[in-house]
Amino acid sequence: MPGRVTSGKIPTNQQGESSLLIEERAPDALSADSIQVLVEALSAPGNLNIVLNALFHTLHSEWGVPALSLQSDEQASNPVRHFGDASLFSNDDSARSGSPPTSEDLFLHPSNFPVQRLTILFPQNSLRFERQKERIYAIISPILTRRLEQEGFRLHGERAEERSRQRLGEVAAIYDIGQALDQIEHPRLFELITHRAARIMDAKTCSLMVFNGETQRLKVVASYGLPEDATHHEPLIGEGIAGLVAMTEQPLLITANTLNPILEGIPLSPDIRSSMLVPMKSQAGSILGVLSIRRNKPAPDFNEADLKVFSVFATQAALALSNKHLYDDLRKRAVELQKLESLSRALISTLNLEELLSRVADDVRQVVGFERCCLLLRETNRQVFTPIAWRGYPFTVLRNPVREGVGAVGSAARNKKLTHFDSRIEAPIEEEALRIYNSCNGFARSLGTLSFVIVPILDSKNRCLGVVAADNKSSQEPIPPEQISLLSAFVNQAGIALENARLYDDTQENLQKIHRLNNETDNVLQSIGSCILSADARGYIFRWNRATIETLKLPPTAFKGVSLRELIRRIELPADEQKLFLEMFSRVISTGESATKYKWTLHPVNRPPMTLDLRMSRLMDHNQQQAGIVLTFEDVTKEVRLEAEVERMRRLADIGQLAARMAHEVRNALSPIRGAAQMMRLEGEDNQGLGEWADIIVAEVDGLARLTSEMSLENR
Repeated sequence: MPGRVTSGKIPTNQQGESSLLIEERAPDALSADSIQVLVEALSAPGNLNIVLNALFHTLHSEWGVPALSLQSDEQASNPVRHFGDASLFSNDDSARSGSPPTSEDLFLHPSNFPVQRLTILFPQNSLRFERQKERIYAIISPILTRRLEQEGFRLHGERAEERSRQRLGEVAAIYDIGQALDQIEHPRLFELITHRAARIMDAKTCSLMVFNGETQRLKVVASYGLPEDATHHEPLIGEGIAGLVAMTEQPLLITANTLNPILEGIPLSPDIRSSMLVPMKSQAGSILGVLSIRRNKPAPDFNEADLKVFSVFATQAALALSNKHLYDDLRKRAVELQKLESLSRALISTLNLEELLSRVADDVRQVVGFERCCLLLRETNRQVFTPIAWRGYPFTVLRNPVREGVGAVGSAARNKKLTHFDSRIEAPIEEEALRIYNSCNGFARSLGTLSFVIVPILDSKNRCLGVVAADNKSSQEPIPPEQISLLSAFVNQAGIALENARLYDDTQENLQKIHRLNNETDNVLQSIGSCILSADARGYIFRWNRATIETLKLPPTAFKGVSLRELIRRIELPADEQKLFLEMFSRVISTGESATKYKWTLHPVNRPPMTLDLRMSRLMDHNQQQAGIVLTFEDVTKEVRLEAEVERMRRLADIGQLAARMAHEVRNALSPIRGAAQMMRLEGEDNQGLGEWADIIVAEVDGLARLTSEMSLENR
């Protein structure tokens, strides 16, 4: 799993107010050189202390970080690793001089290991680190998490080796004590156990049978009072009373009155009075054998107390068997671990994929001891395995890609299981097993060998990354189990190293993608015609586009590292408009609800008013948590003015239409008035006064007619 980051608290001012009153200084962009320096420090060869020391020196030289520390967050007693001035982590103020630094905690979550807390100290006035820390953390977190996982695997291997040495010493001590006490070897010790058990329990016979995992049979290795022919009988698991006890792994007490369903169908000897059988098991719970004892008639029956005492003898025998098996196994494991230790250190420290694959092929021959080997790697997004590195095989062998599920190599890759084949083993009869045998036999003939082994390379998610095929052609001897076991363990380590190398390559590619995506995002942002301005939860501006600069008519330096409050002050808005703007911002931050104001007219000092369509929305991070606020606005001053002009013209047009209608109606009324006046003049020719009045009416009517005609022409 990738590491997750949890930062410290957001700084506040002396009044406890949030973010809007922080010092105005311009942040520096995190350059490609700074990123490269960080990656190189985190990729430094060596153990975790070397990596952390390189990281500290990089942070100190680049950003003035005075100290850092690493501690397991889940183990308070775990010692802290300090780098730099360790006194800065002291609670004693007298131990420090000057203003105390600010601390940031970076929580890392390596897979299958405790959470690690990386504490970084930086001066309070280090605004450059403050503004770049999120980018720095994004680089540090995944790479350092992977290095922690590598360190954990290395420590795990060292602890396993130490435990093995300790157990080997314990076995050797037990053996030496036994030799010093009685000089009794295991066969004689088993004989001693059976003899003493029989005598103490007053029994006729006692036998100790050891389980053989390969044959699934029980074999008598020590006995007391048992006939010679009985010692050669080797029952299978589940066969006879001893076989049933080994199968059920439960002790059994048989008396004259025993009515145990497990004994149904098994004949009991009439001479036997009572019997006890106890399974011998290892500390891991696996069956090692069976210790049995019996009394013949007329001896009394065994009871539960006798069973408990007899179980002590079974425990002693089981301990002796376990110690013998453990001693033999640890001798082999110690040799393997010594080889694996050197191999693992070399592999895990290699992040170059090509170099890693070549080293794996070399080590399979030189360290594991195979004469020939070939490493096939799975192609990306394809179920095909392509030969990448080979040693000892001629040019015509193992050079072609292999499809998953096809042939011996493809089947081992699909089944994700080790395949060991020896053509000297008799072919099976069952149809499916015979088909697999024939496929492996054909592959062995193509290699020109009698025996081979194929081991899949698996990653931490049990995905098959590739396969390793190996054989010992010239010896023509069966491949020993110890060599197969060592190859399997080595390939497991190679899988971890291969996954690490691929993860490193993916990390580098992702960093390039992030850089390219950031550039593309910035290009898109700068090309948008609407104004966009982003601020964090504290109100500090961290991104804006070209349209914002042009609309607000401020230089780009006016936006760098300033708060929204300061930006509003620089625009020189009236106090009431500033208050309304900040209230909108606080409401969006506190409630998470968007705020919108359309055609909001602002009145900057010494500048014409401007009308904006403004919208404030919350900004979400990748965890869908509120990370700040986004302002989108557009200058609609010209549009508002145009709308006002259109409205004025509309009203004038309405007035003109009204005047035209009135002129039309007046002309309609003037015609009959003029006609009536003319009639009055004709009829009043004899009356001079009446004619004069009629002429006056006609003249006035003609004047009104001319006026209405002029009005009609003006409104056309």
